[in-house]
Amino acid sequence: NALKGLHGDLTSASRDVRVALVKSTYAPNISSHLSYADIVSHAIAGYDKKVTMVVAPSVGAGLSSLYPLGVLWTEATVTARYLVFYDATGASTDSQKRLIAYVDLGEDKIAQSGKFEVTFSNVAPLLALQVV
Repeated sequence: NALKGLHGDLTSASRDVRVALVKSTYAPNISSHLSYADIVSHAIAGYDKKVTMVVAPSVGAGLSSLYPLGVLWTEATVTARYLVFYDATGASTDSQKRLIAYVDLGEDKIAQSGKFEVTFSNVAPLLALQVV
């Protein structure tokens, strides 16, 4: 997991926070990958969607964490290694879509004409999206 920076209130209903499924050809670089344009060649076409972000209970020392409620594609034929979260609010080009965080799934995850689902827990929220 990696933090891309603070982006304001990502839990607001007016924000267009999205997640993309990304191939194993992607080599995350949190220093230089700033926009969706930096990862679009590794994103899997048709496998991005809006997600709802919520605030998790305090994790101590004045920290709170965000986590997505979950992501589900009901009919998927896909092989993905990463989830990349980005803010597409008001963006008309890929370079205007700001990256927020990525999650390494640890290995290629495969769905063959079935569901592809990722769930997150409010007990162990994404460290990638930790807000100080």
